[in-house]
Amino acid sequence: MQQSFDLSAPDTKSTPPPGPLSRLWSVSDVSAFTQLHRVTIYRLVRAGRFPAPLSVGRNIRWREDEILNWENGLHHRRY
Repeated sequence: MQQSFDLSAPDTKSTPPPGPLSRLWSVSDVSAFTQLHRVTIYRLVRAGRFPAPLSVGRNIRWREDEILNWENGLHHRRY
């Protein structure tokens, strides 16, 4: 059984369904959702005040659940 990942743009601010898989967002998706400029997002990441992105091949992506948790004030970090 092959798993598929949805890399489409986020369309709501709802909580993702429970489970180990989370949608992956580009910096454009994160910027649109948070209303923060992409440079501000990277500055907050460097300051440790925003979830760290993942490297997916040659792309940088953020986990949807981490962005939603950050938005809700639950600043969880991945170590």
